[in-house]
Amino acid sequence: MNKKTEVFDEAITSKTFFVNKIRKASNTRIGADSADVLMNAIKLLEVENFKLRLREYLDKQAIRIRPDNFGKHDFPNWIDQLLFQLTNKHSFKEKQFKLLLDELEKKGFSRIPTLHTKFSLGAYIAVNSKQENTGDHVDLMRISHYLFSSDVLFTDKKRKYEILDLGLDKTYNTKVFSGVENDLIEFIDFLKKLKTTYNTV
Repeated sequence: MNKKTEVFDEAITSKTFFVNKIRKASNTRIGADSADVLMNAIKLLEVENFKLRLREYLDKQAIRIRPDNFGKHDFPNWIDQLLFQLTNKHSFKEKQFKLLLDELEKKGFSRIPTLHTKFSLGAYIAVNSKQENTGDHVDLMRISHYLFSSDVLFTDKKRKYEILDLGLDKTYNTKVFSGVENDLIEFIDFLKKLKTTYNTV
C-alpha cells in the first residue's frame, strides 16, 4: 500500500468508525418509507451545506479553503475547493455563482450529475448498509464521475443493485453490468446488437 492510499484508508476508517459502531450495536432494519425519508434528508443536508458556503462566498467576495478533519489528517473542504476551482480555473464570476445558487435553490443537485450520483449513492449506503469502508468511498468517486457520461458501466454486484434501485441507470441512460455470469452474457448480447446496428447504418 503506497503512502497516499494508506492516508486515504486511515482517513475514511476514522471518519466512519463511530457510525459503523452505532450500526453494529443497533442492527435495526428500517422500512422502505422511512429509508426514503432519511435518504432525502441526507441529500438535502448536503445541498444546504453547499448553499451556505456559496452564500458566504458571495457575501464576503473571498474564498477560504477550510480543513475537514479525518482523524490524524486534514483535507480541504470539498465545497471550498470546488468554489476555488470554479473561480480560478473556470473563471466563474458573481453572475455565474448567483445562477448556481438559484439552481441549487430550485433543483438541488438533481441537474448536476456528479453530485447527484455521489450523494444519492452516499445516502443509500448510509441508510441501508451495515458498515462503511474505504472501498465504498472509492466506488462513490468512480461511479459519480463516470456513470452519467458512459453508455456502459461495470461495477460489482452490490453497487449495481444500488444504482438500479435508485434508478440512476435510467436517469443517465447507462447500461450497468457486474461480473456475474448472467451479466457477462447480457453484455455479449449487447455488443452483438451494437455491432449489427452499426453494420446496417
